[in-house]
Amino acid sequence: MISINDVLSGTNVKEIKSVLNKKENEVDCYNFLNGHFCFLPIKYCSEEKELDKNPVKVIGSILHDVDGSKGMKTLYTPEAVIILYELLWNNVLNTKKPIEITKGKKLFSGIVNYFYEMRWKDDITCKVSGDLLNSFPKQKTIEILYPNLHEIPFQLKLFARLCYTLGNFMPVPCLGRAKNSMNSIHSYFKYGEGFLERIDYFLYDIVNYNESKYKESYNKFKWYINDGYIEMNYLNDYIDNNSIFDLATKHDKIKSRGSLEKITNETINTYIENVNARIIARGNRMLEKLKMNYTDKDILIMFTNDWE
Repeated sequence: MISINDVLSGTNVKEIKSVLNKKENEVDCYNFLNGHFCFLPIKYCSEEKELDKNPVKVIGSILHDVDGSKGMKTLYTPEAVIILYELLWNNVLNTKKPIEITKGKKLFSGIVNYFYEMRWKDDITCKVSGDLLNSFPKQKTIEILYPNLHEIPFQLKLFARLCYTLGNFMPVPCLGRAKNSMNSIHSYFKYGEGFLERIDYFLYDIVNYNESKYKESYNKFKWYINDGYIEMNYLNDYIDNNSIFDLATKHDKIKSRGSLEKITNETINTYIENVNARIIARGNRMLEKLKMNYTDKDILIMFTNDWE
């Protein structure tokens, strides 16, 4: 019989969901994942000591985007996130040796401010930005989707802990603001109560971009959303035979924009279960590649405590 830890170290979404959905496994699952995946922006949290017990509170103490959308300076973007992009997207990105910045805005305690000059290869002029695949819901959204909430449900707590681990980050191109940024376009894809950003809806639009109202914007990024987009960004668990999974359902795929299941207080648990399993599976797939290509302990411990 496969152990809980073996399942949670793997990439089988179905098995991961099955293990996470058993009440008796909750403590063991949380404790293992808490050690398995590093919380990348931990130094940017005023409540970092609460991470093990109350990750929802910790997330609320992060005051700005930490995915790279504010640029590749460690003042805003954790060095681990920048290095993650540098190492796992080195087939499409070039990064120069970082430059230390000694002047400017006061830094968080213990953080040295570096600037990483990062560019897309093949002389592509877009800036390198970043994006979270699955954003944790704001407090108002939680109140809408979880009416009369007295205790944080296990899967929601786990989502808070997983949200800022390596399996939920990716670099994206940016030519400016709004529709000139893939990060911003992603933010437009909200469907259901609480206006929660949805990666499944966004990916469906990219795969079917010729029918999208954002087609003009996507045309600026054709080189990025080409046939290798899914593999380049380790998104295999969100798609099957070119069909995107509807994360608000148990296992349905999106047949059309009109068929997308809304997020409501009845479907939010299913949605978060699907998101958690995919962050874990994607994170493990990314760890496998890191361990295969890099043996430096100082690199691996940025992302996992299971570096041996």
